[in-house]
Amino acid sequence: MKKISIVILALLMIQPVLAVITVTPTAQTINVQAGSSVQRIFTLISDQQESVPISKGGGSIANWIDFDNYYPNVTNTSNTYVTMTMTIPSSAQTSTYTISHGFGSATSTTTLNVQGQQQTINPTQCTLDVFPLTLTNIKVKQGETKTRNVQITVPSCYPSHVKIQGVTLQTDEKPLQLGELSLGILQPGNSVLIPIEIDAVDASTGQYSDTLSLLIYNSTGSRIDVPAISISTLVTIGISPISNFSLSDLPSCSLSSIQLTTNSTYKLTCSNPNPNIDIRPVVDKKMIVGVNVVPGTQYVYEFKPVLIGTTIIGAEFWYKNAPIGSGFEQEVRITPSGNEPISGTQIRFEFFPSLINANEGENLVVHAVDNKTGSYIQSAKIYLDGLEINNSLSLKSGKNYTLRAEANGYLGYVETIAINSRIIELTLNPLSGFMEGKLIKITTKPENVSLFLDGAKLTSTDFFPIKGFHVLEAIEEGYKGYSTNFTVEEGLAILSNIPELKKGIQQVLNINKNASWQVLFADDLTSQFNPIASGISDKIIFTPEKAGLYKISLNNEDKWSSEIKGWGGKVLGMQWYVWIIAIAILGTSVFFIFRRNHHGIENVTPYS
Repeated sequence: MKKISIVILALLMIQPVLAVITVTPTAQTINVQAGSSVQRIFTLISDQQESVPISKGGGSIANWIDFDNYYPNVTNTSNTYVTMTMTIPSSAQTSTYTISHGFGSATSTTTLNVQGQQQTINPTQCTLDVFPLTLTNIKVKQGETKTRNVQITVPSCYPSHVKIQGVTLQTDEKPLQLGELSLGILQPGNSVLIPIEIDAVDASTGQYSDTLSLLIYNSTGSRIDVPAISISTLVTIGISPISNFSLSDLPSCSLSSIQLTTNSTYKLTCSNPNPNIDIRPVVDKKMIVGVNVVPGTQYVYEFKPVLIGTTIIGAEFWYKNAPIGSGFEQEVRITPSGNEPISGTQIRFEFFPSLINANEGENLVVHAVDNKTGSYIQSAKIYLDGLEINNSLSLKSGKNYTLRAEANGYLGYVETIAINSRIIELTLNPLSGFMEGKLIKITTKPENVSLFLDGAKLTSTDFFPIKGFHVLEAIEEGYKGYSTNFTVEEGLAILSNIPELKKGIQQVLNINKNASWQVLFADDLTSQFNPIASGISDKIIFTPEKAGLYKISLNNEDKWSSEIKGWGGKVLGMQWYVWIIAIAILGTSVFFIFRRNHHGIENVTPYS
């Protein structure tokens, strides 16, 4: 009986061996733009060889996901790699999404941070800046004079210089008159002040109005539409002169600019014909910080803007500790630093068309450009192989030319230029019929050229496109640039969240558009898949009837797979035939032990 117990104990110690799957990474975070596609690789390993089913996971973003293998064969001798492709629709909302993928007994969680599509600025929105557009309710007392300024700015993004041909006031009579003007060509990144003088000497009290008109042309000679500026002033009754000075002794003030940038230094300058008058700046201390008062014959107050917005900078005039006159006021606008770049000292060349796309004998236009502001340097002289040219040149392929530029205030610049007749050969695979989320392979001759898709550089010759119109460019030194365009159609996708399959329960799944679909079934991985349902529509309808493997294809392309597990022939974690062998061994052992013990008892002779 002791031996029987040992055999039974050994059999009970036999445990079912279940595969343990390890997946890497177990969690990851992906930052992505709406309308783009990303790929991630998972590494699988098992403690025994087994075919592992993969599930995308549930939720609203499951249809964005596709795996290159839904039943990989995983072993304990080497790593198995599975690639996941996530294609984010351009209509995806900016949000954070989380989904868990199944890899047999293991799971991995992906957190997806989707950002909205970036918006690009339309260069045509870059326009002249005229500030302010109204100068109204300017108060001045009889006998006083004031000056207000209108600033015209050509932004650095503007495509060319402008020419200020004329500035007029509708009446140009006292008390509203134009000050001294500086007209002509204004380059991008620069500005000019138009002074409006208000002279109330010998003027009657009352309201005066006028309109300022600007006549401005672009570099091609076309007139630029600029709104007229309304100006009005109110002349009030003057004050009586003080004993030792008259109203003509009051200071006149001006600002170095009315378009300010943060953390730059500007000046308020006032003439001071009478030393008995005390000049006191008036500023919003939240927006303006005083820096210095410069001693001299004029009153110069230096300040820095620190807050973006519009404010008033002024000055009060005090005599014997009391305010006198109407003082000075000027509205200014403060913008972030860097919006109005200052010209640099270095030159670069700009070619039309670019040298990469130029053909032999083609007429090229070249400009000398300020390397910091991007504005044309009108005074620059350009030399081709030592001979001065007038911004136009024609080149032969395969020959090097020396191009030089010189301009006052700039360092001389020399560049060796050439055009090439060699052409880049580029082939796309597939040649046509591009579908969203389907891999496109690029082949070029020569290899390793620089590739740009819609202006963004590609890091690989393989990419997954998104729906829409695209431009592909190839650039390589010594070759003429290559450009082509193609259109990508919307890919097929199952819109419904597919639940876990159960026998006898009908499934109705929606497709994003009409397609030829099939539902296929196989008993196991060694069996052939056969169709059990098919159709051409935007709905998939089928009912799984038995345990096994199921998959769905759209237009002959596998899109989804799942498994309904059956009994599998296991009892308490072991195959049924293992139990039969174990019971047979146990029965045989018990039989022989019982027989031997019984035989021993029969041969025993009792004492006589």
